[in-house]
Amino acid sequence: MALLSVLVDAWLAGVFFASGLLCVGLQILTLPIWVFSRKHYRLANSAIVQLYWTELLWMLEQWSGCRLVVYGKDEDLELMGTESSVALCNHVSNVDWLIGWLLADKFGVLGGAKCLLKKDLAFLPVLGWSWWFLEYTYISRNWEKDEKKIHQGLSRLQDYPLPFWEVIYAEGTRKTPEKHAKGLEFCRRNNLPEFQHVMYPRTKGYVVAMEELRKHTQSVLCCVLAFPNGEPNAMSILSGSKACRLDAYVWRVPIEQVPADPEGSAQFCVDAFATMDKALAYHAEHGCFEEKRHDMPVRARSAYVFWGWSILFAALLAMYQVPRLLEGHFSLLYVGGALVLASQALTLFSMRFEAKSQLKSKVKKTA
Repeated sequence: MALLSVLVDAWLAGVFFASGLLCVGLQILTLPIWVFSRKHYRLANSAIVQLYWTELLWMLEQWSGCRLVVYGKDEDLELMGTESSVALCNHVSNVDWLIGWLLADKFGVLGGAKCLLKKDLAFLPVLGWSWWFLEYTYISRNWEKDEKKIHQGLSRLQDYPLPFWEVIYAEGTRKTPEKHAKGLEFCRRNNLPEFQHVMYPRTKGYVVAMEELRKHTQSVLCCVLAFPNGEPNAMSILSGSKACRLDAYVWRVPIEQVPADPEGSAQFCVDAFATMDKALAYHAEHGCFEEKRHDMPVRARSAYVFWGWSILFAALLAMYQVPRLLEGHFSLLYVGGALVLASQALTLFSMRFEAKSQLKSKVKKTA
């Protein structure tokens, strides 16, 4: 079984890396289009990244068995995906970005998903490269530089041809017991509200981002994530060993109701996280959010994309490596060894970002 697990990991790594590199190659070929038509460049890149990102959604939903449940008003959900929005989210796990993609995919805006990210993530192999072509905005936590980058990066979205979600994790970091404790100390010293289930938001970046985004978005989507059956992580998703229910409570605020002045904008952000804190307190007690429940169906498209890439990858290996092996060369073995090493690198990379504290409750698979 251990050998089979290594071989499966190697195969998944090979498919993901090969398809990702091919998609990034296609993205590179679209660069000249930017000079003549930003609209067609963006449409092309939106389509290309979905061929790659959808594979990761297959891994989350169909390989690991996770299921997304969205809580919210019917009228809010009906508008999601039909307009451009700012998504203000809590940050609780190291795969929040992937769950965000899953939510975006359910509402048809996967190709328009964007985010404010740390500069280091731009160098993440394949994924980080694809984000650059999608005009993600990278920040370095040097405010003098970041303020300018945020203005420049988000101002370019004013003529974006598709509905998009610009995701902002205003807490600035993933919530852990240690970081939360330090955050509470900061709030006590500065006479700020103390939240038990989220961290106090860093409003400065949000305020500057909204100065640009309110010009070409129609709403703010406040989204809070919770995991009633245990928190997913990169390792459990890669191994397919943990089926989780992914609860997302979303409420929509029309952009006209979002304060435009800096003080009001900052207070709006704090109030949103206060609502998130109350919602998570309710979830901790009842195992669900208070609003209407919507079970998101699993789309077959992600399976088609993954198996399409798998067949293509297998065909390429058979076409170019098997004949060499039969001729006495061992390049197939080299490729196999490289895939095994790649899978182990993925494992080590995932372990590096694991949360220090793991939930001990036994996970029960729920539909």
